[in-house]
Amino acid sequence: MNTIYSLSGLTYGQHSITLEVLEGTLSVDMVGILGNRYQTPPPPTAEPPAPETPTPPAGNPHASAAPAPQTSSPAIQTPSLNAGLKKGTIVTAGKAKYEITDPAKKEAAYKKPLNTQITTANIPAALKLTENGKKVAYKVTSIRSRAFVDCKRLKSLVVGKNIKTIGKEACKGCRSLKKIKLQSCVLKQVGRNAYRGIYKKATITCNKKVLHAYKKLFTAKTGITPAIKLKKS
Repeated sequence: MNTIYSLSGLTYGQHSITLEVLEGTLSVDMVGILGNRYQTPPPPTAEPPAPETPTPPAGNPHASAAPAPQTSSPAIQTPSLNAGLKKGTIVTAGKAKYEITDPAKKEAAYKKPLNTQITTANIPAALKLTENGKKVAYKVTSIRSRAFVDCKRLKSLVVGKNIKTIGKEACKGCRSLKKIKLQSCVLKQVGRNAYRGIYKKATITCNKKVLHAYKKLFTAKTGITPAIKLKKS
């Protein structure tokens, strides 16, 4: 739920919008009209001339608004572009897609990169999203299953400091993946075959205080072979 395109300065009347998806899928959640209901009328002259033509009929896109005496047009509330983010909502930020996992706790999951031909990936600690006109930080706490499964050229991966879980087959088949840097010290779960088929002599680094605990997470079940080294950064 990000602003994909906006346009200002349109004349009052009917307009058409055409969206062409070149790759992947696009979900259009809202098309919003922001601003005044009608065009701002010109300032009055000292002696306004009498109207020469009758008021145009209803439905004419060029008709002027005719408010009732002693009343004004109601103000239009400007909707927030990301108001009410729900669980499961997919957002695009930077070079990847993320999924809202817990709106109350402001948590999200890394879903997948926009381009599978990437050679490096850096999963951030948090995202800055707009809600009700304000920037709100959503912690990135997990990596979705099969997030990088099609990234055959991926060589290095940085895992953000708030990641708690890594989904199954997250990096399966990433045969070029040689370096994985774990910034997270709160990792609790690594899914089955998460690193099956990565570079046979890959190196995984982490903070020394969690090295012993992480050796119990990165095992043969997760795709780690004896040649893959887990060491302190």
